[in-house]
This record gives sequence, C-alpha cells and structure tokens, in this order.
Amino acid sequence: MDTESASPARPLPGKRAQKLDEVLERALSTTLRTACSYEKLASCFPTLAARDPETLRHAGEQVVSFMGGSCRSEFGKILDERCVVERLNELDRLLEKARAEKESGASGSGEGVADLSPEHLLRAHLLPLKRDELASLQAKLQVLQASNASELEAVESARKSLDAATTALKQQLGTIDRAVEAANAMATS
Repeated sequence: MDTESASPARPLPGKRAQKLDEVLERALSTTLRTACSYEKLASCFPTLAARDPETLRHAGEQVVSFMGGSCRSEFGKILDERCVVERLNELDRLLEKARAEKESGASGSGEGVADLSPEHLLRAHLLPLKRDELASLQAKLQVLQASNASELEAVESARKSLDAATTALKQQLGTIDRAVEAANAMATS
C-alpha cells in the first residue's frame, strides 16, 4: 500500500514549501553521493572492488537508493507531524496579504513595523523587560534602604553607648589621677 494514499491528503506546497523540499532533496543527494561514493565503498571493500567492481557498484547504488527512500519517508513523516507545509503555506498567505496591504496603503496606521528603525523596534521590545527590571530594582532598593536605616540605628545606639562608656572612663581616670597625685604628695611630705 502506498504511504501517501494512506495518509491524509497533503496540501499543495507553496513557494516556501517547494523551496524546503528542494533544499532537503539537495542536501540528501549531496550527502549520499559523498558518503556512499564508489571510491569510499572500494576503500572499505578492496577485495570485492578488485574482483567484481560491477557488483560493488550495484550494491552501492542499492544502498544509496534504500537510504534515500528511507530518509525521504522520514522527512515526509516529520513534515506531516509538524504540519510544516500547511504552516509554510499560511506564512506565504500572510506575507502576500501584508504585501498587498502595504501596496494599497490599507494598514491604517501609516507606519508599519517594517518601516520602523531597528533601534525603535529594539526599544519597543525591551521596554517591558526594562520595566520589570526597574520594578525589581526599586523593590530591592526599598529593602536595602530599610536595612540601612536599621543598621544606622544600631550604629547610633552603639555610638551613644561608647560615648557614655568613654565619659565614665575619663571620670574614673580623672579620679585615679587625683588619687595618684595625692599619694605622691603624701609620699614626698
């Protein structure tokens, strides 16, 4: 049974789908032609190449034919699973519609996305990201400022405690100095 008749009918490929088919076919044929060339097969099977080169050439053609068919079948399955042809056709339709609107001037705004400068597009794209980042940074700043205020209070409290301890220590040193002077005065008298 033919796999194409068993699968749902594929839509006719548009320009981009045809180009994709051409690229896949070119890549496959180039790969098979270089990877499975007679020279490479002959280097892998030198005895057979020397004794019966036609058989080796025929076997190589069969391998290339089989691998080509298998790869084409797998590519087809992937294209069907991902609805690639339909999506490429839809892209063709959208681009054609946009081109027609641009030519007729029916876009409404007067300036389309294609008319904007790259800098303007980049700024427009980055604006939501920058707003989110700004909000995040402002929240972090508020947390940091609250933490700084708390730390400043602790430093001020520690400074007051140190000032009080320094004052008390100076008073005690003054008392000790007076006691030493009194003791020296008594010792000399």
